[in-house]
Amino acid sequence: MGSDGTGGELLTCPACYFSPEEEGKRNGKKHTTWMNGGEVFKFAVKIMPHAFEKALERAGLTADQIDWYIPHQANLRIIEASAKKFNLPMDKFIVTLQKFGNTSASSILIAIDECLKSGKIKKGETLAMAAFGAGLTWASAVIRL
Repeated sequence: MGSDGTGGELLTCPACYFSPEEEGKRNGKKHTTWMNGGEVFKFAVKIMPHAFEKALERAGLTADQIDWYIPHQANLRIIEASAKKFNLPMDKFIVTLQKFGNTSASSILIAIDECLKSGKIKKGETLAMAAFGAGLTWASAVIRL
């Protein structure tokens, strides 16, 4: 896991930090997520491969020992950049964007659930997961089913 608070304003929900009792402190701030898309994209293209690398390193595995890569489903170009960084075919990456779009924090869990239900992912396989989000933050993990 990691964070870079210097990019905190790039992906945020300005009024989400207040409770309903603090309504007056909002000063017109909205309860919607705001994002500087271009800057978040640049961050994500850099951090997703890094997050995958760190997870592999901590697990003592190499890229070719992973059965499936399951990235945060924010943008296909970000996922393609991760595949290119590891010189892996896109068919090693689980992509559910075409079905669900960007489901934010639940995107990896939805992808895993879909693949388990369909039988695409099987017991004994090794998965590498990486995500990024507001703050700017990121996290990654390797698991064996």
